[in-house]
Amino acid sequence: MMPRKAPMRGEMPEVRLPDQEAREEVVAASGVNVAVEASAGTGKTHLLIRRVRSLATRGDDPIPLRNLAVVTFTDAAAAELRMRIRRSLRELGGEQRAALLRDMPSAVVSTIHGFASRVLRDYFHLAVVSPTFTVSKSAISPTELSRLWDAHLSSVPAETLLRCADLLETPDSLPNLARELSDLPWLKWPDSFLDPADRRLTARGAWAAMCRETLAAMDGAGDSDTLACSLREVLPRVAGALDDGAPLTEIACTCAGIRSGRASNRAWPSKEARDAAASFRDSLKRDMPGLLLYPQLEELLGPFVEKLASAREGSRSRLTYDDLLNRCTGALAPGSALLAEAGARFIHVLIDEFQDTSPDQVALFRSLLGGGRIPQGRMTIVGDPKQSIYGWRHADIRMYRDMLEELSGDGETLRRTITVSNRSTRAIVDFVNSFGYELFSGPGPGEEPYSCSYSPLVPRDDALEGDPVCVLISPEGLGAEDRARFEAAWLADFLKEQQVARKGLRGWALLFRSMTHVDIFRDALEDAGIPWRFDSARDFRKRPETADFRNLMECVGVPTDRKALLSVLRSPFFGVPDDDITAAIEAGLEGFSLVPAGAPPSVAQACGALAALREASLAMPPAELLQTFLLELPFVASLVAEGYETERRLADIQYLFGLCLSGEAGSTPDLMEALADAPEAEEALEDPSPPSDSNGVILGTIHKAKGLGYDHVVFVSTGSGGGRRGTLRLDERSGRAAVKVGAGRSTPLWRDLEGLYAVRDRAESRRLAYVAVTRAKETLTVLAGNQSRSSDIARAVYRSVCAAAEADSRIELREMPEVSPPASRERRPVVLPSSPSPASLPQPKSVPIPGRGSQERFRMGLAVHSLLEKIDMSDPEGWLDRNLPRSLLPRGVDRVEARRLALRFFRLDLPFPPGRALIRREYPYFSRRPDGGIQERYVDLLADWEGMLFALDYKTDAAEGMDAALAEYSEKQELYGRDLSRAAGRAVTVMLAFLDPGRLVAVGTFSP
Repeated sequence: MMPRKAPMRGEMPEVRLPDQEAREEVVAASGVNVAVEASAGTGKTHLLIRRVRSLATRGDDPIPLRNLAVVTFTDAAAAELRMRIRRSLRELGGEQRAALLRDMPSAVVSTIHGFASRVLRDYFHLAVVSPTFTVSKSAISPTELSRLWDAHLSSVPAETLLRCADLLETPDSLPNLARELSDLPWLKWPDSFLDPADRRLTARGAWAAMCRETLAAMDGAGDSDTLACSLREVLPRVAGALDDGAPLTEIACTCAGIRSGRASNRAWPSKEARDAAASFRDSLKRDMPGLLLYPQLEELLGPFVEKLASAREGSRSRLTYDDLLNRCTGALAPGSALLAEAGARFIHVLIDEFQDTSPDQVALFRSLLGGGRIPQGRMTIVGDPKQSIYGWRHADIRMYRDMLEELSGDGETLRRTITVSNRSTRAIVDFVNSFGYELFSGPGPGEEPYSCSYSPLVPRDDALEGDPVCVLISPEGLGAEDRARFEAAWLADFLKEQQVARKGLRGWALLFRSMTHVDIFRDALEDAGIPWRFDSARDFRKRPETADFRNLMECVGVPTDRKALLSVLRSPFFGVPDDDITAAIEAGLEGFSLVPAGAPPSVAQACGALAALREASLAMPPAELLQTFLLELPFVASLVAEGYETERRLADIQYLFGLCLSGEAGSTPDLMEALADAPEAEEALEDPSPPSDSNGVILGTIHKAKGLGYDHVVFVSTGSGGGRRGTLRLDERSGRAAVKVGAGRSTPLWRDLEGLYAVRDRAESRRLAYVAVTRAKETLTVLAGNQSRSSDIARAVYRSVCAAAEADSRIELREMPEVSPPASRERRPVVLPSSPSPASLPQPKSVPIPGRGSQERFRMGLAVHSLLEKIDMSDPEGWLDRNLPRSLLPRGVDRVEARRLALRFFRLDLPFPPGRALIRREYPYFSRRPDGGIQERYVDLLADWEGMLFALDYKTDAAEGMDAALAEYSEKQELYGRDLSRAAGRAVTVMLAFLDPGRLVAVGTFSP
């Protein structure tokens, strides 16, 4: 096997690239718009940086950095771009360098949402917003939304509610649906939901009349005809149900009774009559429920949508990410004062990753540059249609093509394609070209508007030949899960060999279309002793160590922030026991600057350290401040001793230092913003991972890997794409929308838009495969599945790799050898001491709590969890006597009942003493959802006793619903057990504590 070395990078100027002339033209272009198609790994970021420097330093007419806007797709990419632009400017000499570096802070280098936010803040007086506006993912909290919905329903007349009974069968989903609809400024009632011809068919009377007209037109149809007999039997009942106002579910069920068999020509008076009856039958079964649902949607939900939209439009201090774009675009209307100011300021706009822009993002920059055609010399766009993979976030590849056509319309725009790969070996480049030609050569039915052609890559002159690409074909006839187990077992053996041959697995990545079966691969790696980690930096702000640093920064910055202080005391920085914290609160602790006399020594010592840190922090830059925290406090030692995701948590701390040292968090406010637990913009889903010295294999999605490169890539092409969820389908380009409510009931355009989504997703899946194979630098392995029992796109990938192998004899195409799939892990049952029977326990003294699922039960659960999180385990009754009257509990909670339920916990026959074995209450950990997202979970109580970890969850379900609840909870608790045992590296016994009946139920013991 030949030695491998990463190919030379594109930023090294001494190597002249085959497409160097095109690159130089892009850099030097002046007075014209520029459009660059940059294929994967061709160094587009370096090209963009050179273009920025050229515009800022051109001899005759330089553009000041303040007058440039450089926009890219993610926060991390923007931070890297700013750092590299600054580094590029330092290469200049003399006064020019000093002047440009002085101006660099005024340059706008950000995401699209960041750019809109900057414009609104800089020109708040012209945009009619508060200069201190806050930004969140949603303009309204779930609690507030629920309250507004309840208020809306209380204001709706009873007769309206009666007419909308079908819609109200699923009340829980309606407020969120209304919130989503209120976010769409282009939405129109009814034009967005109905074709004009359908408007008259939204009345029950119209359908009842058509039923009777069809029956009358059937005169002469034979009684032996299946269609005629079925219509004569069912249509009168349908018409009667429509007249009587019967629920749509009942009417749809009646319509389903119409037989779908073919009609006989001889049994009808004419072919036209037969075809008309058959057509009406089809529309009755297919279209009627949605058409009759629409008036209810418009009458009940429409006014609420308008209320939410009006409230958002009237808000000046609370904006969503969509609001940033819409407010900015609206304020830049032709003739507006903002356009005069901002349009004159931003002389040139450079947009990276243009293939991933959405219509409203394009509208923002069009408005900034005058609202009509883009003037020459004002815009540079860089993109690659083959890497457009964010359609699910409204990115529209058609917008990319439209902009290229517009910019090229007058013939002056400079359009260039850069093709030289700075990332991959020759073997990988050749495979990508053969594979890409096949993959993009034949769009499927309906995919043409969303497809793209293939532009080939060219290897660098100094690129290494590299190892052949290896394509593995799995056996025929396997289902998705069985195939995943088979592939995972083979992959574990393969990586074990690579680990030995390469003395480690640094730089390896497994890329999946979705995370549906990733647990199977993870378990196989673990069984083989192969280190791994999820590529999940997107959850950085949600990580426990990030929260610990955030709380410490807030505590040191604001000594009176009691909430931050309590969090810091419990954190690994100090590790103060809950009992000591409770005692300090009882003694009157409000902040660390004034410690009450009765506070325990552990609290007093921690407060003294915080006071000293505050004094020192006032004159420290962020990096030095972080270093001081780590030197003076036992944070790292606590992480290592705890043993929970130690490597990942230390990598996150390293990432924090990187933010400070790179200049992205150059001040304390910048660092606080980087740590802020605010919902991140939807665009920030592909941030690169925090740096890590891990020698483990990275498991991640293709979306997450976009923009990154790995030394060795294994592309698992056979996984599911995850499917399309949600109750809303949109096409902003045509202004159409559809919603689905309940089972099988949707507005008329749902079928059309669902079909549009399907073809768009299929076309995008091809591009996902292209992105996956272009991440590899040195070696590429493709698990290509087989022809049978695969999705359409999986078969397309299979055919493309096979065709590539036929075209290039260097590609290794072979069947996957037989290996034994990993066995599922068995859990040891745990035997607990028998708990007292419900009859032997004290009976309830107050009114029983309503059944499971009610709002009262939910609020009571919150209240009891709140009490048990803080209660003194050694004196629960005394603590409740002192603190329950002043505890902040949910409104309307019966405090007597909350006290009773909390005390029931201490009457359970626990296998450990809660006061002495307690590790932590509300113990946080993170797990990955099947869709690839990160989910934060909490264990109500984690205890360590006689070598065994115990994880307990409190449940306040009523006694009569406990058995049903147990079946529902057990599956989730098993997931918790597996996650916790792997995180702790020890066996964990998981239990459910049902407080109302007073029963302790063991779910199982889970081993790592």
